[in-house]
Amino acid sequence: MDKILAKLKQIIKQEKLKIKDDALFYVARASQGSLRDAESVLDQLASYTEKEIDFEDVVSILGVYDQRVLFEFTQAIISRDAKELLTMVEREINSGKGGDQFISSLVDYFRGLMMIRLSDDPARLINLPPESISQMASQAGSFSVEEIIYIIDVLTNTQLSIKKHVSARIALEMAAIKIARRDLLVSVDEILGRLNELESKLKDDGRQCAGEAVTGQAAVGGGKTEKITPKEPLLKKLSTDEPAPLEVSLSQVRQYWRKLLDILAREKMSVATFLMEGKPVGVDRDVVNVGFLPELSFHRESLENKKNKKIIEENFSRILGQRVRVAFCTIDKSAKQPDPVKVQDQEPEIPSIVRATLDIFKGKIMRKDHHREL
Repeated sequence: MDKILAKLKQIIKQEKLKIKDDALFYVARASQGSLRDAESVLDQLASYTEKEIDFEDVVSILGVYDQRVLFEFTQAIISRDAKELLTMVEREINSGKGGDQFISSLVDYFRGLMMIRLSDDPARLINLPPESISQMASQAGSFSVEEIIYIIDVLTNTQLSIKKHVSARIALEMAAIKIARRDLLVSVDEILGRLNELESKLKDDGRQCAGEAVTGQAAVGGGKTEKITPKEPLLKKLSTDEPAPLEVSLSQVRQYWRKLLDILAREKMSVATFLMEGKPVGVDRDVVNVGFLPELSFHRESLENKKNKKIIEENFSRILGQRVRVAFCTIDKSAKQPDPVKVQDQEPEIPSIVRATLDIFKGKIMRKDHHREL
């Protein structure tokens, strides 16, 4: 940009043109690094007026925004004055320059504010006259970096809305209100600082409460106080190992037994087959006792296997909706069975999947005690 300025000054001297420095600066800036474009703009300005070319002439020809307008708009943002911002939006829309150009100028202005906040040499990164940079620096300290990023984000999203044929007036008004009402915006550093303070306070309170629990005092007769030294923790830890009693009766367990066998048959056929030879004989808290005849010890021992037992307990717990454990026991033939219906008087219920398997392979289930084919 310095090279373009130097070349333009050389042309002005040769052509004996009169142009103010701030106006010449904006001509060079508008060219975006192209000397040919800068010369073309300068030629338009020379033919536009015979008097000295000033900044207003550049604004009229190029449609750029006066830094003073952007400065005033930014002051209203600093003050969070939504009414003033809406008034200025109305004025700029009615000027005929177009909302998109105004937003682009604001984005560039706030980029400059961010460079001032972050850079040691902002003049090298901002293509503006030194006086303009100095004026912007007086405003930069009123914003955190996070606020500037938020405002730029709102403005760029507003540009996208206008390109999607949203009314420029409405889009700009919404943006102005959002920016003015940024009270809840908190920097990440501030959040982390608050969290650290809270964490430290909780630790201090925890240590204080622990000390009070051990060396606390309680009032006794006569208004005197006595130190308390609790022998047990004040808050008794709840044991997750303490079993909860089942909320179902033995008869209800038997009602779900067929469903359990069907599910097990689909998951592991051998477990379902062995378990089918036993029957629920009692409920003790969270334990369902399953009884087997003495000659079925092989079945019982197979189900005692840790993996097989786990499969039964997990599936039965899901069916009953609560934690269930199973225990296997041997029942006496001569003892009266808890089930009022005798086994020999009723054909045992066979899971559908087991029955289908028997049909496919022409299989049979034999009972040793009765030697009866089912």
